[in-house]
Amino acid sequence: MRFRIPQWDDRTGRSMGREERKLVLEVLDSGHLGMVNGEKVKQL
Repeated sequence: MRFRIPQWDDRTGRSMGREERKLVLEVLDSGHLGMVNGEKVKQL
């Protein structure tokens, strides 16, 4: 099966729901965006 990989300028096949947007805002508001000290990274 062949499929087209999404590109940076084309959001086809990608979507963000309300919960994902909420999580992104939590990360931005925390000020800890890196993988070393980011709390959300630890959850993954």
